[in-house]
Amino acid sequence: MERITSQKQKIKQHLELRQGITPMDALRLYGCFRLSAIILKLKEEGMKIVTVLRTQYREEGAFHGEVQFAEYWLESRFKKEHAQAYNFNLANSGANMPVPKAYFKKTREYYESNAQQNFEEI
Repeated sequence: MERITSQKQKIKQHLELRQGITPMDALRLYGCFRLSAIILKLKEEGMKIVTVLRTQYREEGAFHGEVQFAEYWLESRFKKEHAQAYNFNLANSGANMPVPKAYFKKTREYYESNAQQNFEEI
């Protein structure tokens, strides 16, 4: 087996073998300070990567409040891991359930209005 030495190779393997990766994961696991730059290079090489914006409340030291960060997933893994939530929301029964934006090719309203029309026809 070939030894993986570059951060780009490590991030690529992480996306292929594990779930998503955040900038904190990349820093802690691989010493990578610029995850977004590596993700851009991987996308340019043809990898299909989904970006999900996350919000989390933090209470660390003097900082208290919400922080936003990106989480990157390989598209095929993302669809597989989030299929239940996505399908649940398309049925229009989970309107308040947050669905990651990156999965939608069109606006959320487009899918929800089509789902509602299909239910009215039955």
